[in-house]
Amino acid sequence: MRVLVTGATGFIGHNIVRDLLKRGEQVKAFVHTPTKIKERLGNPRPMLDIVIGDIINPDTVNNLVKDVDAIIHLAAVPLEKSKQTYEQVNLQGTVSLVNAAVKSGVKRLIHCSQNSAKPPKFFAVHPQQRQDQRPRLNPPAPLNKNPPPLVLGPTNPFFTTLHP
Repeated sequence: MRVLVTGATGFIGHNIVRDLLKRGEQVKAFVHTPTKIKERLGNPRPMLDIVIGDIINPDTVNNLVKDVDAIIHLAAVPLEKSKQTYEQVNLQGTVSLVNAAVKSGVKRLIHCSQNSAKPPKFFAVHPQQRQDQRPRLNPPAPLNKNPPPLVLGPTNPFFTTLHP
């Protein structure tokens, strides 16, 4: 199976990539900034294809989903500190990815939402208008939203601060 992992150099993403490779899966690792590739993913190898791009670029997203059987979508902006916003990445990037996946016939998509991705941050409109402003998705399978709680582990800086 060929699996696309977005946010592949993030804390959860690089661990998922590592586990998929151990299981013998082909992985397409999608990353936004290349600075952590070497440290988190190592060098490209036969079962690992590293793709650098931007989830808010529709052409990139459409090309990204080609020839994959499943997607594990982890790409997110945890804090708005640059030009990229929650709405652009966490919402519109996800909508673009889901729509491209449906169009390409991807069999399965798992979305692990950012734990700080709360709907009020996505919509700069009056609260009564929020429901009408949300994008309409018509996926071929039911969706279930389960953002993770705080995630800790050996390579998480917060964890290593607590347990040196």
